[in-house]
Amino acid sequence: MAIGMSHQPDNIFAGTQIVSLVEIRGTNNSLVHPRGAVGVVTRTPTGEQKQFLVRFPDGFEASLTRDKLDVLKHFKDRLGDVGSRISAGANSESGSVGTPSPTFDLESFIIYRCVVGSRAYGLDNDESDTDRRGIYLAPAELQWSLFGAPEQFEDNSTQSCYWELQKFLTMALKANPNILECLYSPVVEKVTELGQELLAMRESFLSQMIFQTFNGYAMSQFKKIEQDIRNHGEVKWKHAMHLLRLLLSGAATLREGRVPVRVEAHRDRLLAVKCGELPWTEVDAWRKELHHNFEGTLAETKLPIRTLLSLVENPGSLWLDPSEQSDRVGEPFLRRLPGVQSLYLIRPESFHFHIRSRVWEGYSKKQRRGLFTYKGRHYDFALTDPLIGQKYFPEYPRTPEGYVQVADPRLLLLCISLTPPFHNLHYKVIATLFELPA
Repeated sequence: MAIGMSHQPDNIFAGTQIVSLVEIRGTNNSLVHPRGAVGVVTRTPTGEQKQFLVRFPDGFEASLTRDKLDVLKHFKDRLGDVGSRISAGANSESGSVGTPSPTFDLESFIIYRCVVGSRAYGLDNDESDTDRRGIYLAPAELQWSLFGAPEQFEDNSTQSCYWELQKFLTMALKANPNILECLYSPVVEKVTELGQELLAMRESFLSQMIFQTFNGYAMSQFKKIEQDIRNHGEVKWKHAMHLLRLLLSGAATLREGRVPVRVEAHRDRLLAVKCGELPWTEVDAWRKELHHNFEGTLAETKLPIRTLLSLVENPGSLWLDPSEQSDRVGEPFLRRLPGVQSLYLIRPESFHFHIRSRVWEGYSKKQRRGLFTYKGRHYDFALTDPLIGQKYFPEYPRTPEGYVQVADPRLLLLCISLTPPFHNLHYKVIATLFELPA
C-alpha cells in the first residue's frame, strides 16, 4: 500500500529539497545561510501551522513559510541550462559528496510501515485518525551528501513519521516505548526483505530496561497530571488513558516476552477514562495498582537485564552553550549543533546527590540534583526520575539539605536528557540512573 506524501502546498512533502528565498538567521540575528541556500524538508505543517521545518547541510534547522522557499526542482527548471551547469559544476568540485536528488522519493526507501495509535491498540472508532510509523533506509547518495540522512521525516498531512534505520535501532536498544510498539504493531502495511529480518530479531530489543522506560515515563506524567489538578482542577483524560495503557502493555511485555499492543480486554474501562466518565480517585487507584503489578512483574521476568555498557555513548560534551549556565542550552544554539540528539547514556567519572533549596517566584522549593564529572567537566543537573528519588530520599521533601554519596560512582550510568523548550531554553536533566552490578 503506497502512502503518498502529498496534500501539501505544491506537493512539498517530507524529503523535498527546497531553496530558501530569504536569508537564514540564527542567534542574535546572525547570518547562518545566505538567500538561495538549499535544504531538505523534514517536517510538514499541520492544522493551523504554516511553517515547514527545513534542515540545511550543516545540521542547522529553520522554520520557513511557503512564501519563503521554493522547490529546488522548480527553481532549477526556471534557471534552465544555467541551473544545470551550476548544479553539475558544484557536484564535480565536491567529488562523491554532492546533494541528493531534488526528486528524492521517500516511499521507495521505506523498508517498514505500520499503523500505530488507537487503531493498533483496539481503541478506535469511526472517527479515529490512522497514524503510521515506519523506517527508511537512506540511500548512499543521501548518506554521503552534504545534508546527511535526516534522523526522521514527519508528514503531518498523512499522520506519518519515518525514522532513519540507525536512529530506529538506537532507540529500540534503549527500550523506547513508541519504537517497541512499532515493531509489534498488529497492522503492518509494508515490509521489505530487510524489514522482515528486523522483525525476526525484534525480541532482541526486549530487556528489563522496559521497566524504566514504560513505568518511569508513566510515573513522571501522572505526577504532572496531579499538579494540573492542584493548579487548574483539570485532567487531560486522553493522556491519562494512554498512560494506563502504557503500564498495561509494559508489564505484559515483561511477563510474556513480547509487546502486546492491542488492549481490547481493557477497552471499555480505558475508553471510560478517556471520556472522563470515571472519577479521578478511581483512575488514580488503578494506576497505583498497575505500578505495583509492574514492580512485581520485574522481579519475575525472564527478560535479560541487557548489557547496558554496550549502549554507553561518548559525546564530547553535554550540549555546552557558552552563553548559558551548564544545566541549560539555548534553542538557537542547539539548532546549530550538527547531528544533535536529545538523549545520552553516559558513564560519569564521579557522582553524588545534592539536596538544596531555591527560591522560585517568591517560594522556597527543595530540589534533588545530581552533581557529576564527565570528561573533566563538572555538571549539576536536576534529577527527574521519581523511582530513583524515592529510593534514595524516601522522606523527601523532608530530607535535610546536603550531599549524599552513592556507594560506588564507578558502577553508575546516567541517562541525560533535554527537556522541551521553555522560554527558548532546553534544560538538561538526569532522566534516570542505572546501577550496574558490582
